[in-house]
Amino acid sequence: MRDIWKLAWRLLAITLVAALALGVTNYVTKDPIAQQDREKNDKARQAVFEACDRFEPVDVDEAMGGAQIETLKPLEIYAAYQGDEQMGYTFKIAPKGYGGEIELTVGISFEGKVTGLTVGTNSETPGLGANATKEEFRNLFVDKDQFPLEVSKSASGDNEIQALTGATITSRAVATGVNDAMSFYQQFLSKEGK
Repeated sequence: MRDIWKLAWRLLAITLVAALALGVTNYVTKDPIAQQDREKNDKARQAVFEACDRFEPVDVDEAMGGAQIETLKPLEIYAAYQGDEQMGYTFKIAPKGYGGEIELTVGISFEGKVTGLTVGTNSETPGLGANATKEEFRNLFVDKDQFPLEVSKSASGDNEIQALTGATITSRAVATGVNDAMSFYQQFLSKEGK
């Protein structure tokens, strides 16, 4: 019986030391990780609205004014400014792809055009769906103003995007994310919508 208590105390001591080590590690790394996330998001916003030099956060729920939407709700919205003039908005949105959520940042100008698209964190298949991060694919969305966008094998219309070979689900997910960002913009933020 005495050996059982010794073992129990040893296990308790090991558990406490491990928990303390994890807590200290979390405390030490929390701020640097948050800083890296902020920098990554700042770079994504700048990439989709290159002409802009300032981005101001917009409260998503306030922009909706209590309304319900049928599309995917943006995670973040930022107003994009060039000097003192607002040029449009950036949207961070995460549609579901083949391997899980795909983090997108979409820029939309007041003309109702996509100014840029970045594909961030994702778990898509390497060599297939992960090709959504490539510039050639992302550029297919730039300057699009005919919505909703549709994915096809050979894009011929103004609202069509050519699917990535072997990654139709990923291509559709990215198009859905861009469509949902545009829908949110048109419904709640466009000058005509307000």
